Amino acid sequence: MTASGDTSEADTSTNAITTMQTPGTADPVVDATVTVYPFDPDASGDETLEPIKVDANGEYSITDLPVGTHGFVAEADGFVSDTQQVTIEQGVTTDDADFDLEYADGGTVSGTVSLDEVDPAEDVTVTVALEETDDETTVPLEADTDSAAFTIDDVDVDVDDGYTVIASPDSENYGDALEDTVMVDVGETADVGNLVLERDTGGAEGTVTASGDTASSGGTSTDSISTMSTPIAGENVDDATVTVHYFDTDASGDGDVTVDVTDGSFSVDQLPVGTHGFAVDGSGLESDTRTETIKDGTTKENVDFDLDYAAGGALSGSVSIPEPADGDFPVDVTVRDGEQEVASEEVTIADGDSSVTYTFENVDVNVDNGYTVSVTTDAFESAPEQESVIVDVGDETTGVDIDLTDPVAQQVDIDASDTTTTVGEWVEFTATVTNNAGTPVEGVTVEATDDGEDVDYRNGDSSQTTNEDGEASFEATTETEQQVDSIQFTFTEQDNQNEGIEYGVHIFSFCSNTFGV
Repeated sequence: MTASGDTSEADTSTNAITTMQTPGTADPVVDATVTVYPFDPDASGDETLEPIKVDANGEYSITDLPVGTHGFVAEADGFVSDTQQVTIEQGVTTDDADFDLEYADGGTVSGTVSLDEVDPAEDVTVTVALEETDDETTVPLEADTDSAAFTIDDVDVDVDDGYTVIASPDSENYGDALEDTVMVDVGETADVGNLVLERDTGGAEGTVTASGDTASSGGTSTDSISTMSTPIAGENVDDATVTVHYFDTDASGDGDVTVDVTDGSFSVDQLPVGTHGFAVDGSGLESDTRTETIKDGTTKENVDFDLDYAAGGALSGSVSIPEPADGDFPVDVTVRDGEQEVASEEVTIADGDSSVTYTFENVDVNVDNGYTVSVTTDAFESAPEQESVIVDVGDETTGVDIDLTDPVAQQVDIDASDTTTTVGEWVEFTATVTNNAGTPVEGVTVEATDDGEDVDYRNGDSSQTTNEDGEASFEATTETEQQVDSIQFTFTEQDNQNEGIEYGVHIFSFCSNTFGV
């Protein structure tokens, strides 16, 4: 007695049938019995012989049967009973009373289908089928749903080679998933587990460089930003990462995969096909995002980022003059990038002070050639500029100090030794030359010329050069009472062509037998 390998179409599933080992097609049904209904071909009566149990080979033998036609009934757990009419002849052993039993009930296949990566904008319907049969079911996976259970009922028993269960999506972005050798037993459920549909993948690669610009939203950072070495404009960025946010064009949240940037380049593979957000973060640099679409089996090239510095910096220093200022003394401090003015501020050295400090906040980062800082005033010759002043991200560059050392002659004060000296006596005049800050000017030539009558100078010396205190002294006398302005003092400074440059004129008179100052 063997199993046919077929499953009965009759509904016999009202009671669960448990078998220790369901025989496969043509395998002996070892726990079967054969019952003979004497002279009852339809086996419809109640009179039977003692049931005969088949042996380990599925065989049975009955002796001493009366001649005639009898009903033979084969029964076994998990199989549909079968009845045959067997005719016994005198002295003849009948050997064709074989049974090929059908399985009494089918089974069930169940499990879960899931997507390894889910595009929230894509609905996917998965068809789960048993290969080479008509048994199948569909499983909808909508929006953010990444898995769902399925069940296929009334599956024919197969305990031979088993079934191959295939899950096929209606989306070209996923491949099939399958499970083979799925055994379906009588009245039982075969759980195939989780059938994972893997989304097709591609890759992306690109570069990360510094733009050289400072982010418009970034002022001087309140917290110092530590950078190993701030890259200059166009230079590769190393201290950075690129994070891919699957199907999130806003690149929000933590993202799904992060790679390091090495020598200004990055590469990432095994990205699910679809449109993703790419975000780059670098130390001292403004984060940036972009959207890229990944296609199956290809690498998206030129996913490049040009990052601004995250925050500006500051620079500070001082402006000094040789002597305390005589009154408030303003100067202009200017920051330039090449020929372009970046910032300018008027600062004032207070009366009695010889220096003032300044600070420029929110200065764009410049780690290339740096800035040039200069001071402008007409009271001093141009001071040496501070060049190559580097401003780094979130840092303050200090000590950008400028000393004004070469004053320009702008005014003169004349003092007489005695303003009541009469005609015929000598009087000493002292001319003190300074700039508008009150700084004495050395080396200025002061000329005394007379429009009056008979004015004489000691040793005939009507020209003097100022000393380190800015002073030049003259002695003059006259024997004639003056009725007009008698002496003009003109101070000049020699330029590099040794030509006198006139800076001012002061007039003094001898009147009514006295020198008038």
